[in-house]
Amino acid sequence: MGRVSYLGLTLFLFACGQRPERARVGIAIEPAWYAAVRLAQADLGDVPMDVFGDSGRNVQATASALEYATWIADQHAAIVIGHSGSRGSVAAAAVYAARNVAQLAPLATSRELNRGGREVFSLVPDDSAEGAFIGAFVDTALHAKRAALLYHNDEYGLGIRDGVVAELGRRHVAVVDERFLIPQGETTVTLHVEPLLAAALRNGPDVIILGARVLESRDVAAYLRRVGRRIPVVSGDGAYVLPNTPAGRDLTPMDGMHIVRFWGPDRDSVSADFAMRFENRMGYPPEQAEAATYDAVMLVGRAVLAGARTPEAFRRFLNGLGKERPPLRGLLSSYQFAGGRPTGAVMEMATVHAGRLVVSKR
Repeated sequence: MGRVSYLGLTLFLFACGQRPERARVGIAIEPAWYAAVRLAQADLGDVPMDVFGDSGRNVQATASALEYATWIADQHAAIVIGHSGSRGSVAAAAVYAARNVAQLAPLATSRELNRGGREVFSLVPDDSAEGAFIGAFVDTALHAKRAALLYHNDEYGLGIRDGVVAELGRRHVAVVDERFLIPQGETTVTLHVEPLLAAALRNGPDVIILGARVLESRDVAAYLRRVGRRIPVVSGDGAYVLPNTPAGRDLTPMDGMHIVRFWGPDRDSVSADFAMRFENRMGYPPEQAEAATYDAVMLVGRAVLAGARTPEAFRRFLNGLGKERPPLRGLLSSYQFAGGRPTGAVMEMATVHAGRLVVSKR
């Protein structure tokens, strides 16, 4: 693979001392993630790019994601970092493709991102790979034979569900029950976790698999404690996208739950340094959404320093990593892309212990 450059290394100065044209970079992420954008900008220094966004607008629900994407395109963005997850990213991708805005989604796992020939980049594996990872863990680590699935009926949840079911089928693990929750951001319909989980448990699963976010994952853990049912729970990465409050980042109510993660502060010395600097600056520890957002901004900054100003130039830069230019080492992985996904992406199955998500073995 050759030598690897580091996203956080000191950046070169432009020749001749001339001020180059500035790149327009849109931000379409959750308000809590803007802290990572600010840290990345501070680390990049004086890079000729104008970063803009509106942290007061919803970038995840489909209707508002489409509206926000149109606003980003109207501001003449060459590239957008976002949206926060699969649902908003997939919805907005059609707008960005039609308006020729390059898109780099930090945490979107959905395979639907690149449908219809769109070229969208994400920093994490797709849902088929994550689903296969979950299925393998359920089989080889938990030795489960009967699984129940509970997932959001949206791009994230359905993608995880399909990936998990395919892998469980290959491993001859029976899916004895499936229930779905409303899509993220939906407010017109209510489906509570408790009755869905109660119905699923009547079918005798020996593991529960979630394609859900942190609030619903907490509800699952709370219900199982209340009814005194001890059963392993395995969740996709959505349960590790946390609000930036001390209570929101305390995973103690989910102790014992297994969750897929793409990054943790205990991964290596670079991650530990990032986590320390982030917490010193922001007053709370980062989780993988902030790490992925930081990497995304650093990648865009490096592209700008390499001369990218147009959507086509940003796409060429990202596609050229590991080919025309060295891969770039970030927090989540060493970045070079194939089909819009990083070939060196890392997945870990971690367990909540004493309120923190940790990996016991590597």
